Amino acid sequence: MAQALSLSPQEFRAQLMAPRASERVVALHALEREIQHTDRALARELLAFTSRGIPYFAPGDEAYMKWVDKAVGYWERTHAN
Repeated sequence: MAQALSLSPQEFRAQLMAPRASERVVALHALEREIQHTDRALARELLAFTSRGIPYFAPGDEAYMKWVDKAVGYWERTHAN
């Protein structure tokens, strides 16, 4: 899992778009692990986002792509320092 923590935003996005569910789960878990390293407000947002889990995998679906965009945005925010 430590490897997932060093992903660039592009690599993180690719992992969320991977056809294998296990790769998407690893990415979401890496985002969950960031909760303990962020400020309280961002931690609450991350907890609310990650607790819903991964939506139905539909790479061509607008709703799934918005979810991926949001996850990547959180990934970038947690790695901004």
